[in-house]
Amino acid sequence: MQTSVLFALYINTIQKEIRSKTLIFVLMINLGLIFVVNSGIDLIIKSVESQNMINLHGQKASIFYFLISIWCTFLSIIFGIDCIKSDLESGVASVIMAQPLRRWWYVLMRILGATTIVFGHYLLSLFVAWIIFYISDGTNQLNMQIFGALFATLLVNLAVITLSALIAMSLNKMVAFILSLIVCSIVGIANQAMGTEDFLYNIQHIGLAKILGLVAHYLLPRIGIWSSFAGSLINGKMPAMNYGLELLHYGLTLAALFWLLSFIFSRREL
Repeated sequence: MQTSVLFALYINTIQKEIRSKTLIFVLMINLGLIFVVNSGIDLIIKSVESQNMINLHGQKASIFYFLISIWCTFLSIIFGIDCIKSDLESGVASVIMAQPLRRWWYVLMRILGATTIVFGHYLLSLFVAWIIFYISDGTNQLNMQIFGALFATLLVNLAVITLSALIAMSLNKMVAFILSLIVCSIVGIANQAMGTEDFLYNIQHIGLAKILGLVAHYLLPRIGIWSSFAGSLINGKMPAMNYGLELLHYGLTLAALFWLLSFIFSRREL
């Protein structure tokens, strides 16, 4: 497979979102939300501090980055659902697959293209946030740890996009969005509840909810743990975790999701 063909497919993933105006529309919303959220946080901080309740000024960055992460998760679901589903609905997939191209290569390029779009939004959000903090508060939020946070956020975006694309293969976009949101929420909750305990402790007192949590925590990429890890780094903290084990688990579970997505796509009639 020629590298130029794969690169062209990767670029086409981004171009089709530009042509559909989705990328531009989301970009405008993204910038608007940043300024609205910043103003809202400032109002809340001033209101609380004027009543001598608590000093929240030092927590502004934490709140801001937390909201940005939630927004980027929404974007990951949206673009993850659309990256392959839109091709199937429009018939573009059959045209592309008429070329000498392996289906799993097609899936990979669509997933990577969607990840680039979402991660680009995240980088833009951080850059605009840095400018806002520097102008309004005179603080510099950039540090070396932010690069580790960017890597962790990239892992989260990639996993959510792959999972959403898989869910969308058999459902319409609205149902797929709701189900993806529910699944990601369950995974995040399960990661927070089970991430600090070992397997033997987690399998105690098994019930239906516990089984659901175990499946989400052990069989799916731990987006909740990596999201918390990114947030901690951005706020200057170094969380304690087994990096090697977590990376291994992430790699294996993401590979399993991608294989399942590619397998289902390969069985589709185009």
